[in-house]
Amino acid sequence: MRTLSAVFGIVTPVVLSIVPGWGHIWLRRGSTGLMIFMLFFAAINLALLTSARILPDLSPVLGRIAYATAASAFAFSVLDVLRATIWSRSRPVRERRRRILRRAIAHSIRGEDGQAQEQLEHALRIDPNDPAAWAWLGALLERGGRTKDARRALKRARFLGAEAGWREVLDHHLAGVGGRG
Repeated sequence: MRTLSAVFGIVTPVVLSIVPGWGHIWLRRGSTGLMIFMLFFAAINLALLTSARILPDLSPVLGRIAYATAASAFAFSVLDVLRATIWSRSRPVRERRRRILRRAIAHSIRGEDGQAQEQLEHALRIDPNDPAAWAWLGALLERGGRTKDARRALKRARFLGAEAGWREVLDHHLAGVGGRG
């Protein structure tokens, strides 16, 4: 069952990336997906308008540039979704992320909040969908008095960790940060 879930987690965003940006949105990287989709859509529209000679003032070179931009957006979208799904799930990357998270927790326990936050942000650059890193970042920000940022991080952790049984723990923690969800 776990293998099927892993395959579904890889195949779905890759298939969705046939429409540039949709795979990113599925992977909860909405702003990146929306920017890729808008770039692709605008480039295709410009290319079609120039090739159909609806805009006669535009040169054919601009149409070729627009097609190249659309093709580049498509290729980037597919390759980035593949990177985000396959690469981030590889054993070396998971182990590296765990080591970084353990270092962040050790820094946090020692009261070295700056180093802990740096390590957590590093872990989130590797995998922005890691609920544990978001939860620790939220707790760290709360301890530093940044309740608005802490609530945002804890809500993100709750959203990402819903299937992992984190919801109740994070709801309880969020209630202590100034209100429920």
